[in-house]
Amino acid sequence: MVRPYHRFRPVPNIAFGAVLGIAYKREKLAKDSAYRDNQAAAQREWCSRNKGYWKEYRRRNPAYTERNRIGQRERNRLRRSGAKIAKMDASGAKHIISSGRYQLVPLCNGVIAKMDAVIVEIDVVSRGCSMGVQGR
Repeated sequence: MVRPYHRFRPVPNIAFGAVLGIAYKREKLAKDSAYRDNQAAAQREWCSRNKGYWKEYRRRNPAYTERNRIGQRERNRLRRSGAKIAKMDASGAKHIISSGRYQLVPLCNGVIAKMDAVIVEIDVVSRGCSMGVQGR
């Protein structure tokens, strides 16, 4: 069953410029190897200067830490049992969609409602996980 799309509500408490900054960084990481290498080097440098950061973070946030531990135990249990853990690329299809502009047309009861169509721009951010950033 195909459900009609719903327009996204604006995200509260986030500046529009911040959203553009995130999109810019994702695109740069995907397309620019020098930028990607620089970000990886900066991440390594930060980690070497802040060696106790994550230990201190876990100490200050025990509820988050416990939720994370419970989730990790469950993922480990599923992995040992042979159950499949869904991944973003689990479909196996390599190039499902390409970057570009598309017309998004909602389907209502199997009927295309063209008057509600919107133009959207889709940018493929990553084709895989080899971004070179430590810890990701």
